Amino acid sequence: MNTRTLALAMLPALLGCVPETRVEPRAVPDGGSDSGSLDVMTLDQPTVDTVRDGGVTDGSMEDRHDTSPADVIAHDVTAEAGSTVDVVDVTVAPGDRPTLFDGLGESDGASDAGAADVGCPPCAAPNAVAACIAGVCRIDRCNSGFGDCNGTFGDGCEVALDSVENCGACGVACGANGVCIAGRCSLQRSCPMTPERGCGLVSVAGGSFQMGSSEASTGQPLPGDVTVSSVVVDTSEVTVARFRRFWLAGHPVPPESVRYPSGTILAVGAVAEPRSMATGAVCNWTSSVGTRETHPLNCVDWWTAQAFCVWDGGRLPTEAEYEYVARIRDVGGLPSPRRYPWGDATPVEMFSPYPRPTPCERAQFENCIGEDGGRTRRVASFPANGGIFDLSGNVAEWVADAADNYGVEPCWGPTPVALLNPVCNATGTARSTRGGSFGSGGRESLLASSRSSRAPTATEDELGFRCVRSP
Repeated sequence: MNTRTLALAMLPALLGCVPETRVEPRAVPDGGSDSGSLDVMTLDQPTVDTVRDGGVTDGSMEDRHDTSPADVIAHDVTAEAGSTVDVVDVTVAPGDRPTLFDGLGESDGASDAGAADVGCPPCAAPNAVAACIAGVCRIDRCNSGFGDCNGTFGDGCEVALDSVENCGACGVACGANGVCIAGRCSLQRSCPMTPERGCGLVSVAGGSFQMGSSEASTGQPLPGDVTVSSVVVDTSEVTVARFRRFWLAGHPVPPESVRYPSGTILAVGAVAEPRSMATGAVCNWTSSVGTRETHPLNCVDWWTAQAFCVWDGGRLPTEAEYEYVARIRDVGGLPSPRRYPWGDATPVEMFSPYPRPTPCERAQFENCIGEDGGRTRRVASFPANGGIFDLSGNVAEWVADAADNYGVEPCWGPTPVALLNPVCNATGTARSTRGGSFGSGGRESLLASSRSSRAPTATEDELGFRCVRSP
């Protein structure tokens, strides 16, 4: 053994044990220099699945540019050149749909707000915010009031969610007797979901007008303006069949006072069964199902009418609402204001004892012959005016207001008035009625501005009602 070989053999003995050299992964530059001669220990290193260019890797050094663990949403975020994008550590719960706008603020609702990802053209869809997700253009969210009901990207969010078939959401149907107001169904509890004569609602936009007219019975013009808010109106007077469902449901008294849009609160009272054919031959109510189920309920007092309306989802209309609907609201082909619910044409008068020999052509009044053995006719027997029937004739209708003269404080004065959603709650026993009835004599009783009154306990055969509700 030569001298050089001997020296090398003795070196470990002189120096003791040589320490192990361990190189951490971070000591290797990204991209890697020639490290083939290094024995790099990688045992027990955490493997992090990362997303790179839309693909998932196993976290090996060749694919990783950042060794810190992160949950990454599976889409690219594109930024303008020179801008800075803060990367947020976002964990996506199972089943959540990643969106392009998570963490980036709210969208302005523009339908072309989508950004292009790898493999996507510019993404845009009608009434929608579109995004490129996993290389495919998709609807990220619909604009307010619209829905993607067919799941097709090309036509975007194609359905306005304000119809009885799609109310507030795709496939939410209000039924044949409902209306959709602001994305919510307004229904009549007293009506089945299938069509039935006497059921249905019409939405009426509000407005301002002058109440009364020089022709009207006790309804002379009220100086000033009255404004009513939008209202949803029963298409027909409440029928015997509808009221029967309320009666069989226990005919409950409203649990609390009834609040009107103006903030006025009206008290509630006892509920009484309407007088029937047994006590009044021209009353339409019977203790069991009879022949006049589609006639208007009559012989009913004011308290019971209000109780039914509350149970049904509404309330009695105010005088102002009733007149506005009958005389002022826009109806295609009719003037506004108008004398009668059907326009300005005067109905044929023929004063005679019952039954009148000539049928009435516009409304049931002046002793026109009735149907099914009654003095009334089935609701909706005359043409509708803007979808609403019998606003004049058949039966006079209870309204919410206490009866008081125009121009008199506190309800209708001092003049000129500037009233919003008025309802008279003056001290007194009488309540107002509107619309005229089968027994009314003279065409002025059918005028849309005419008024009358009765004691709230009255159960006359000429008295019925309809309901309204606030949207």
